[in-house]
Amino acid sequence: MKKICFCLIIFALMNLHVKFDQVEASGNKINLKISKEVSYYGEIKNGKPHGQGTMKWGETKTYSGTWSNGKRSGYGKYTFIDKSQASPEGDMLDNIRTTTYVGNWINDKQNGQGVFKTSVDALHSGNEEGLLEKGLFKNNIFVKGYSLGFLSNNYISISYKDSNNEVSVNTERLLLDGANSISELIELGKYSDITFTTKDQKGNKNTISYSYVKESDAEYAPFHFSKVRYMNQKVIYETETHAELDNRETQQEIYNKIKPYKVGLEGMFSLMRNFYENI
Repeated sequence: MKKICFCLIIFALMNLHVKFDQVEASGNKINLKISKEVSYYGEIKNGKPHGQGTMKWGETKTYSGTWSNGKRSGYGKYTFIDKSQASPEGDMLDNIRTTTYVGNWINDKQNGQGVFKTSVDALHSGNEEGLLEKGLFKNNIFVKGYSLGFLSNNYISISYKDSNNEVSVNTERLLLDGANSISELIELGKYSDITFTTKDQKGNKNTISYSYVKESDAEYAPFHFSKVRYMNQKVIYETETHAELDNRETQQEIYNKIKPYKVGLEGMFSLMRNFYENI
């Protein structure tokens, strides 16, 4: 009887030791082969990624950061290099899309504060495009914050969005000479259009779009504004200002509307200037 009790005690201690090792294993980094194309190196718990680690899906996708029970949860960086549309250009590949997200994750999805960036390297075709989003993400969707987009190395959009408001400043690279900030962009008329959209309690979208038109041959004023108001993308009001006083009032109206978002938009503008100065 004593011998049986002693054996049961030893078995219980061994079982406790195994469980203890499984929990503590999360502090040790190991190599884990998930499938033929998927590998993991990092901390694990109960045979799953848990803690800090890096997973690779072939040569195109990588996530390095925090894991919880086999899912990306916490803070980490995801990178995806898409060569599906790539074309050979001499010794190099052209038209490669690179996407990165650095920020918070919950349950294997982008949730919380983060920075999303995607760009296409198409130096030979001239069809470069890119997008940078900085702010709040919910289930892989950008829901609040500031963004910078460009297309064909020329068209530029600097924006803000949340659940009820959207602001977009659209310009072109050729218009940027002499404008070193959003304020100067507005003052000098170095933009294609500036759009403000608000959503009311019924879900209707009210949009006001300002366009700047330079008139070097005009007798009454060197420029004028075109102002269009939309309700759910349907034009309900359109006007133009030509008198110098009216133009100044419209310009001040734009300043007042953009003021709550100015700091964030200026940050995106600086990133855009730095990008074009380095290519």
